[in-house]
Amino acid sequence: MKKILIFLFILIVINLFPNDKPIPDTFFGLHMHKVLKRNEPWPTVPFKTWRLWDTGICWPEIQPNKDEWNFKLIDKAVKLAEEKNVEIVINIGLTPRWAAERPDNKSGYGEELTASEPKDINDWKIYVRTLAERYKGKIKYWEIWNEPDMRLFYTGTPKKMAELVKEAYLILKEVDPENKIISPAVTGYIAFIPWLNSFLKAGGKDYIDIFGTHFYVWFQTDTPEKVINTIDTIKEYANQNGMKELPIWNTECGIRKENIKDQELGMGYI
Repeated sequence: MKKILIFLFILIVINLFPNDKPIPDTFFGLHMHKVLKRNEPWPTVPFKTWRLWDTGICWPEIQPNKDEWNFKLIDKAVKLAEEKNVEIVINIGLTPRWAAERPDNKSGYGEELTASEPKDINDWKIYVRTLAERYKGKIKYWEIWNEPDMRLFYTGTPKKMAELVKEAYLILKEVDPENKIISPAVTGYIAFIPWLNSFLKAGGKDYIDIFGTHFYVWFQTDTPEKVINTIDTIKEYANQNGMKELPIWNTECGIRKENIKDQELGMGYI
């Protein structure tokens, strides 16, 4: 009888997890940097989410001056996403010079896109609410900042970032409870990732739905297995802060092509 039960269990497992079907496209997202400004062809591979970082869509581009708004590019992205049946992940970080606490803290993108937090929290709240209301039901995933553990993108404190995330969370959930807030996406390098725990302990833990991180396999000595250490560290932080149920999303990554010797190895990296 015991053998029969074990055999039935194995059959059930095989049927639940067939090995002859591809991984669904819901597990995959892409960056497409030139599809909006240069009409780059749409990819032929199936995917489900499109992260808008590096497309030119960010706060300084959307609101270049306090009383000036430019929705042309983001409207184009939303329309294209609807046509292609993909979901958008928007990152709403970086501060325009006019709104920055430290306007001379230029980011990796130059001096007009500062790495500073905003000087007046109300400017941030107006910006977030404007986007939330304009794209209600069209954009569901909101990532608050890109790689704040690097001074190229953020020169403030984890506590200041927690304040920004809190205000964004409250506004986005008020406008549409279906909105999902992704944490400021850290680089994923073990040397930098403690920033995430500092952010959580500063109050950020109460105002995110998803952990965002970047699993780069960048240096020539790197292998894909190195991201396991990053995942384990994030899980440890999640447990410490009572957040172990939150999913972990890899919202950006890359692989040095020098590491890829043949097609089979390339598939392994992916």
